[in-house]
Amino acid sequence: MVTFDDVHLPGHPPFHARCWRACASIERGRTINYAALASLAGGSRRAARAAGQAMRRNPLPVIVPCHRVVAEDGSLHGYGGAIAPGDAGHDRKEWLLRLEGGC
Repeated sequence: MVTFDDVHLPGHPPFHARCWRACASIERGRTINYAALASLAGGSRRAARAAGQAMRRNPLPVIVPCHRVVAEDGSLHGYGGAIAPGDAGHDRKEWLLRLEGGC
């Protein structure tokens, strides 16, 4: 069985890998915010922007469900670089969360 720990992605900061591991542990249909993800990854809640950058650079969205990470106020943004409703990435993030029953 292959686990995320077996995946090595050279050239990425170690914090990003920790964020990806933490994100992979978010249950289907659940969401957390970027500050909580940073904390789960062993960083400070103030590292929310760094956690967001890790999600933006997620090379394995099939394994790392970055659509489950939302803004602190619960709003959706930041999927595939999208920031507003109507953007393809924003709509995809909303669709994935609805599919999982978490939106």
